[in-house]
Amino acid sequence: MDFRLSSLAVATWLSAAIVITSVGLANPVWVSAMCATFILVARVFIQKFSSDLIETKTLLAMILLGTLLGTGIAVLRILPLTTGPIAQASQSNSVVSGIATITSDPVVTHSKEALNWNDRKLLRITLRIDSLTARGKTFNVGSPVMSFITEPELIAVAENYIPGQRFEFSGKLTPAPIGKPFAGYLKLLEPPGLIQTAPRYQMLAADLRSGLHESLRFSSDAAQGLVPGLALGDSSALKPELAKQMKAAGLTHLIAVSGTNVTLLIVVVLAVLRGFRVNRNWQYFATVIALLAFVVLVRPQPSVLRATVMGLVALAATYSKSNRSPVPALSVAVIALVALDPWLAVSYGFALSVAATAGLILWVNRIQTFLDRTIPKRVPLWIIQTLTVTIAAQFSVFPILVALGSPISLSSIPANMLTVPLAGPAMVLGLLAALVTPLSQVLGTAIAWVAGCFAHLIAIVAQLSSAIDWLVIPWPAGKFGIALALLSASGVVQVGLAWRRLTAMQQSQSVSIALAALVLLWINPSFTLKQWPVPNWVMVSCDVGQGDATVIRVGRNEAVVVDVGGDAKAIDRCLSDLRIKRIPVLLLTHFHADHVGGLEGAISNREVGQIRVSPLNDPPSTTEFVTDVLARLNQKSTVMTYPERFVINGVSFTCIWPSELILGQGSDANNASVAIAVEVNGISILLAGDIEPPAQDKIVRDLPATDFDVIKVAHHGSRYQSSDFASWANAEVAFISVGIDNDYGHPAPETISLYELTGSQVFRTDLGGDLVVSIQDSQIRVATRR
Repeated sequence: MDFRLSSLAVATWLSAAIVITSVGLANPVWVSAMCATFILVARVFIQKFSSDLIETKTLLAMILLGTLLGTGIAVLRILPLTTGPIAQASQSNSVVSGIATITSDPVVTHSKEALNWNDRKLLRITLRIDSLTARGKTFNVGSPVMSFITEPELIAVAENYIPGQRFEFSGKLTPAPIGKPFAGYLKLLEPPGLIQTAPRYQMLAADLRSGLHESLRFSSDAAQGLVPGLALGDSSALKPELAKQMKAAGLTHLIAVSGTNVTLLIVVVLAVLRGFRVNRNWQYFATVIALLAFVVLVRPQPSVLRATVMGLVALAATYSKSNRSPVPALSVAVIALVALDPWLAVSYGFALSVAATAGLILWVNRIQTFLDRTIPKRVPLWIIQTLTVTIAAQFSVFPILVALGSPISLSSIPANMLTVPLAGPAMVLGLLAALVTPLSQVLGTAIAWVAGCFAHLIAIVAQLSSAIDWLVIPWPAGKFGIALALLSASGVVQVGLAWRRLTAMQQSQSVSIALAALVLLWINPSFTLKQWPVPNWVMVSCDVGQGDATVIRVGRNEAVVVDVGGDAKAIDRCLSDLRIKRIPVLLLTHFHADHVGGLEGAISNREVGQIRVSPLNDPPSTTEFVTDVLARLNQKSTVMTYPERFVINGVSFTCIWPSELILGQGSDANNASVAIAVEVNGISILLAGDIEPPAQDKIVRDLPATDFDVIKVAHHGSRYQSSDFASWANAEVAFISVGIDNDYGHPAPETISLYELTGSQVFRTDLGGDLVVSIQDSQIRVATRR
């Protein structure tokens, strides 16, 4: 195989990633180290596989050119977003007006409020602001923004938006997180005025999409969600429970436009054209046209473009009939996609597509040869081929799935083998139903019903596969888990390449070592080098997503738990990993769902003593939830207020707030949070709940300054903080319990800066996972789970 362009592609990709992560909050040093390691490994890999030995000078020249190309592309695309008129207006939260073009379909999500579990409907849409008027000046811009709409009357209008429509708007701009592909966020203040309809081809595509949904009205709920996803990448009708099952089974690539969808389309179009004996050149030309029409139908979003380009790579390889074509074609595709959208360089979806395509190119022939020799001849060839493709793709994306935190389940291999043959008919019939329905509603509905039958079988496979928990490999999380995955994959590659040269004894030993490692992971996941919990730990801030849960050790297998997050499974996992069997006191600082929703997970199968709570029963819905859970367990709660104090096994807990209720100044529930000071083994810890500046300032006025060793920053690091309170606490270490990519913008950059200015070293659960404070050699030590 010819690998000469691969070094250029890798350098372009990684240099663009470094620029984007350097602008954002990611650590550029870590990314740079990964890039350097990757390039060194790539050098060895290329020399091993390439039929044409690449000289070092050529390799370095390619890397240098790729670095310049990737850096230049990323900088040129980022600068207009970070320095243009939209960015400037968003910094001041200005009210602006202008003209915008819709560039994506509206996406409606239904969820529960994180604070009180009320039903919440949210619409998300991407716009390109063509003209912006701010502070009396008008600018021609052409930069993208993301708009979130929560008002029911605006959602009712926006649900019918079609890409290509232009309208006049009035709204408020706010900053987007640094490193995002948007110049800002736009909150519409009133229904926009349409000034230009969408192009005809976009309106036709919208009619076809809505027609498919309409034709599925007689199909099962699972089919109504899956068929549009399989055919058009439209998962808007997919039920959350089925979506979770598809993810657990490793089948989400089927319901988003991925290489699988594009490959199926290519195979079907080529098969039909060959059946009509069309000239070979015209076959491939028509297939390209079909792909372009498919892009219009499903919308040219990044994932669609990514899948289409990867499909074209496969098409080019098939057309050329050359063993040297796939790798250069893949390399050109990577360069083209990064040039088209530099943010793909930091997209897991892009990495998955490239890895899966590369895996098919590199491993399919070797795996099929191995299976042909080991599987009995009576097994049909199509089963061997399906197994080959599945193993090659799953193996190639394995380290990336670990980085994503996705469950590693062996059941995903048979699940994919069973569903890929079903996905083909479901997708093709779904597309056919979309095309036929405008002409004949009856025929379109009949075709859609048949497509739904195949989709329903896929749903059954997903349900069964996701239920097989014992096939899930408890792979370590974080950087160590990623490194272990890369090391394991490298070992498998090396053994696979040398397999035919190994003796029977060496082959048996290799298989035995691999099986022993898997069994050890199953039996005792904590056997890895990163011991958990660390010796002499005193406090852990659990990674429970967007919520709070803190564990203070008071004895062997005993701990006081302060808040339980919003997810019962997450807090149960954290406490189980810490081997906590008894909770003498469980304190719920206030009744927001992200602090009390995991209550059942914390107290199930554990001995619980007292339950202490905030004096303010707000919000009512979550207060009632806590009351009901405690009633089922024959437990009662008691209020905790300043200056109450209790001691357990020498560990003291002193309530420093609330001394009064502050109402009407921000969130009443947040300001009624119980804030507690802990003294454990000479370490002073402040757990600040979600108190906001009014409560924080009252504490500063009423209590003498205390230099804490550790502070759990209030309200997940929101921007509503008192600088006086941060100085009053004067903590060496600041923990922020926060969910990754949350909807609230937590933690605020200014809050991180505030605590860093006071001398605190800031740690975050969204980046580090569980955070632990321990005593090592009479010194405070902080470690992260990841």
